[in-house]
Amino acid sequence: MKNLDEQDGPVPARYGCTVLGGEDVPRLTACLIVRDEEPRIRGTLASLDGLDDEVIVHDTGSLDRTVAFALEAGAVVVEGS
Repeated sequence: MKNLDEQDGPVPARYGCTVLGGEDVPRLTACLIVRDEEPRIRGTLASLDGLDDEVIVHDTGSLDRTVAFALEAGAVVVEGS
């Protein structure tokens, strides 16, 4: 088995990475599946700040303000089961 450095082509091209500032940088999407996480969602999203390129929050039917807090933090929200 070859390691990544021995495989054909640059690693970023093989893994769908984006070129930023002239450097190949891997993209990272954080995906969270949540329901009624109002007490924790702000802290969780804040802990991801600077580590990811985007956050997708899949809400499965929250009855609290989870969705509002996720949107406020700039996450993409998908609702449904």
